Amino acid sequence: MITQSTELTQNIRDRFAHVDSCPFQGPRTFFENAGGALTLKSVVETSATFAAIPDNQGRANPASAALVDTIAKAKADMALFFNAPEGQFFVGESGTELLFRLIRTAVMGSAKSRSVIGSTVEHPASRSAAQHWAGMADSREEMEQQCRRLLAMGAKAVLLKGGHSKGADAEDCLLSGDGEAVWYSAPFIDTKNTHGTGCSLSSAIASHLALGQDLPEAIRRAKALLSQAIAHADSLPHYKVGMWQRLRVPGSACRSGQSGCGARYKSMLG
Repeated sequence: MITQSTELTQNIRDRFAHVDSCPFQGPRTFFENAGGALTLKSVVETSATFAAIPDNQGRANPASAALVDTIAKAKADMALFFNAPEGQFFVGESGTELLFRLIRTAVMGSAKSRSVIGSTVEHPASRSAAQHWAGMADSREEMEQQCRRLLAMGAKAVLLKGGHSKGADAEDCLLSGDGEAVWYSAPFIDTKNTHGTGCSLSSAIASHLALGQDLPEAIRRAKALLSQAIAHADSLPHYKVGMWQRLRVPGSACRSGQSGCGARYKSMLG
């Protein structure tokens, strides 16, 4: 460890936020006791700039297109920097987050009852990540057990999604206070346009509940609607699930304030 303060050391320290003191624990005992999570001030500024943009890369408009271009350029720059013309880049806020995602991919992509092999010296988060993902539900019995654990914490009903399933179908489990599991199954659809699926599903469930269906039926109809929307997603020029593409009536021009939009939307939901 460098003990003598030099101009180079000070220049390095000045580039990071909260170097001398933690906002929660007070003064630091040495240069880096932040668990690998010190953040460059330039990263904070850049993150704030993009966080302030009132849009995201899941939409179809100029702001979204600019964000997608920025992400693509950043990936191209990283490929050049690392001399890696092929492969994928994992983006995250910290090394711990990236490690969790890498281990998740490895564990969830392995056959059941396989082992996760570690080493004597490794990142402190690796073992907790392996334990966490190894305990993920991979069967109907395990999914029901996870639902019951969440019910025991106070939830009135739990819908556990099966998007991580390894079979040909995605199986979702609904468990409520009566203790009887309800299962929903739909084939996986090969598409990269899945941005917004969680919001779309929850909104569709809420809409069906407002139309008078009970929870199991509301989920069944919402899942069917979302499956059709995902099936149409590849016809869109962005990464968002094609919910509106599914709901749009051919030949219509339904805009904000125009009569008939609600009736068309309701007819699609029903």
